[in-house]
Amino acid sequence: MSKEYEPNYNTKRRLPNNEDFLPSLSEANGLSANNPVATIADTKQTINDNLILEGTTNASTSQAIYGVNIITTSTVADLATRLPEPVTGRSTVFVNNSSLPILIFPAAVGGEINGVVDGYAEIPPDGRAYTFYCTRNPVTGAWTWSPPATAQINIPEISIAHTNGVATNNYGVNTFGTVSSVGVDGSGNMVLGGEWVSENDPTTLTKIKVYTNILQSDVPTGTITVALLTAYKTGASSATSGQRNTFSFKTAGYSGSFAPVGSLSSPPIVGDTDTLYDTQSGNPVSVEFTQLGTGGAFSRYYYQIGIFMPASAATKTYKFIINLEYF
Repeated sequence: MSKEYEPNYNTKRRLPNNEDFLPSLSEANGLSANNPVATIADTKQTINDNLILEGTTNASTSQAIYGVNIITTSTVADLATRLPEPVTGRSTVFVNNSSLPILIFPAAVGGEINGVVDGYAEIPPDGRAYTFYCTRNPVTGAWTWSPPATAQINIPEISIAHTNGVATNNYGVNTFGTVSSVGVDGSGNMVLGGEWVSENDPTTLTKIKVYTNILQSDVPTGTITVALLTAYKTGASSATSGQRNTFSFKTAGYSGSFAPVGSLSSPPIVGDTDTLYDTQSGNPVSVEFTQLGTGGAFSRYYYQIGIFMPASAATKTYKFIINLEYF
C-alpha cells in the first residue's frame, strides 16, 4: 500500500474517488485526535442500585431513572414504580433482584406501555435486564419493551360424568401434571400431611384458556364453573385455600366465546361448533401467586383445577381442555 493510503485513525481518509472510508472502530466509538476519551465516558449508564418501590398502583410516587434501575427489595404492599418522564428515543433498564415480580407503570396517567393505556409491565425476579424504550413524548408518553417469554402447561383432557338433579363437584387435578391428594383432597378439604407440591417461586401465571364441550342448552339455569384453586400453608399445622381465577359457562349473560362454525359431533367434543370456551389474560393472578411465597418455611402451595356443575345442568359427560401460560 502506498504512503498516501496508509491507515491513520486520527485523520479523515478518502478513497481515490473521494468517497469516505467507513469510520474506524475508534471513530464509531466517538474517539478522535481531539476527543480521545470523552464520548466513551458520556455513554456510561447511571446506576440506581436500590430503586425503592412504593404501593401497587400507578398512584405510586416512586419513579425510575434513565439508566439501570436495580430492585433489591419488594413486598406485597410495595411492588410498583413509574417510568421516568418520557423523552423520545431514550431508554431505561430494570433488573429485579428482589423476591417478587414488580410492576412498572407509565410516568403519568394516560401513558402507554406496548400500546396499552394505563397498563403496566411486570418484571419477574430473575435478575435479568429488561429495557424500556420511549417512543413518544411529552406528558403521558408511550413506551415499548419485550416481556419475558412464556411457557405453557397443557392439562390433559378432563372428563366428568354428571347427572341432572344432583350437583357434581370435582377436584384433584394438579396444574403441573401430577395427580395427588396432598393439599386439597377429593372433597375440597385441606390436607396438611405428606409432600406438598411447590410451584417453584417465582412462576407468574399470565393467561388461562379453558375449552369445553358445553353447549348453552346444557345449562338453561345455573352455571358450570371452572376454577383455578390454590392451597397453601400458613403455619406448621394450618393452611388455607381459595379460587384464583373463575370461568363461568352459562346461558344468560355468557361473556366468553363460542367455537366457530364447523362440525358438531354427537355427542359434542371439545372445540365443536357452538361449544363454549373462554380465556383470561393480562396478569390475572400473578400478584396473588407470588405474594403467597413470602411466608418462609410454610410458603409452598398446591394448585389444582376445581370444576363445579349445578344440579340443573343436563345429564352429560362434560369435557375440558385447559392451557396455562406462565413465565
